[in-house]
Amino acid sequence: MSGRWRDPSGNRRNVFGSVRFDSLSYRNLPVESGRVIIRADSNRTIARDLELDLENGWVKGKLSWEKYSSVKGPAVTSFELQGAVTPSDCLDAFGPNTRETLLKFESEEPIYIKAKGVT
Repeated sequence: MSGRWRDPSGNRRNVFGSVRFDSLSYRNLPVESGRVIIRADSNRTIARDLELDLENGWVKGKLSWEKYSSVKGPAVTSFELQGAVTPSDCLDAFGPNTRETLLKFESEEPIYIKAKGVT
């Protein structure tokens, strides 16, 4: 990990950094390794230049999370991704509507995806 992750004064301000990681699970998506650049402020977190090597495939792209607001409602996740994934590996990664679509695929082999949306 590298970057400015916390303001020394303890105030919450902009955060910027990069992360390289091995073996993690994001919403049950099995990731062998990856890297990402993180930029965050008090309203939104952006994960850009995302590169993931999965147990069965790969993913590249961008994710962002907006903070909850009484005006906007619950937090919003936006994504713009491409890669090759096994549908059954990513059932929980993108939300209930995408899950319904992925359940229609019967392939246990990675398939090419290009996805853009908001959950």
